[in-house]
Amino acid sequence: MDPGVTRDARESLGALLAIGLRPCSGAVMVLGVSSLLGYWWAGVLAVLAMSVGTAVTTSCLAVFAVFARQRATRLLSRTTPHWQALAGHGFALCGGILILALGLGLLLSTPEMTGPGLQGALR
Repeated sequence: MDPGVTRDARESLGALLAIGLRPCSGAVMVLGVSSLLGYWWAGVLAVLAMSVGTAVTTSCLAVFAVFARQRATRLLSRTTPHWQALAGHGFALCGGILILALGLGLLLSTPEMTGPGLQGALR
């Protein structure tokens, strides 16, 4: 059986939760530091909270991506191949512009650095 193919929604949800519930390296470091400081249970709760947050976020994004792809496929199935290619490139361009805008927003919202800094160079 192909590992990328699931049989039903329950199996897909189980796979998403299994992937999202594993702690990241940052969570393991939080647990290590909390253990060194004597707050082991607080570290365990922090790691659980981080893991659940990752699982929920990953699951929501995956569900959104599946529904968006199904909707786009349905909409584009009614158009000619030329418009399908144009729409696909348009979606890719819009996604790139969105990522660029988010990156620039994060870059420009960084706190002032000492000296001329990056924000001074951009203004």
